[in-house]
Amino acid sequence: MQYIYHLGAHRTASSLLQRNLVENLDELRAQGVFYVNAELPWAIKRQRNIIREMHAPDAEPPGLPRRLNRRIAKAAKQAGARIVLQSNTESLGPAMHEALANGMSHPGFYPRAEQCLHMLTVDRPPEDVRLLLYSRTPETYLASLYSEMIREGWSNVDIDTFCQSLDLASLDFDTLKTRIEGLRPGFRVISRQYERIKLGADTFISTFMRDIGLDAKYIQPVRPAHVPDLDAAQVEALRHVSFGDTSRNPKRIKRLRDQILRQSSNPADPVMLPGWARDALHAPTTKPYLKAVS
Repeated sequence: MQYIYHLGAHRTASSLLQRNLVENLDELRAQGVFYVNAELPWAIKRQRNIIREMHAPDAEPPGLPRRLNRRIAKAAKQAGARIVLQSNTESLGPAMHEALANGMSHPGFYPRAEQCLHMLTVDRPPEDVRLLLYSRTPETYLASLYSEMIREGWSNVDIDTFCQSLDLASLDFDTLKTRIEGLRPGFRVISRQYERIKLGADTFISTFMRDIGLDAKYIQPVRPAHVPDLDAAQVEALRHVSFGDTSRNPKRIKRLRDQILRQSSNPADPVMLPGWARDALHAPTTKPYLKAVS
């Protein structure tokens, strides 16, 4: 049995992939895939709760989910599957913008990814585990995270303050890949750069299917409406509307927010990182620890 974990990262069209997997569930089954998200949604929910428990302030370490993994493997075996597939962007822990929204000070780039994955892959033979990680350029990743933070109303800070609040030196997809590979001997990590494959839903889904060892010929891609990042003017408008005078009518604030979000983003007015932040992302640094979790 092969165990394939799609890890995200955040802001790399994970929702598009998950929707396509559900819409093509019969074809996945025909090719011997047990898609846990659709077959055992409660198991994915339990895994997410485990990750959240790990990151809760002063939380006790949760127990290893051996029983949960055994139940997933048993269900897949009964279904006659050869591949167990899971897609969960929370498998690496909260993204940097979510950590900030939850009150974490100066968060790093998935600082506990090894511990999270150790919890979710416990007792899985490492030679049978494949991890799929989509990466982005650091600049577009941060700009997209900031856009999401403003869109969801999690913060009202400007982008300079947002960048100052993060551990920029830790934002390195290559190092994250190396850390994950060092978790256990035998782990195979496939990394793809999101910007290079987002030529359309067909290309994106076909690449994913090939990476998990499937024939993409019979997959029918679903093309949901793309939600672009906010432009700079939209960001400023949302900051002004949502975090101005708190005595204003909440219904009116919501109506104004909805009006801004319904407008199409202007690609000629992108959200730009401050120059010092771009320099910091490319400055040579000492790589984070690569110690495997025992």
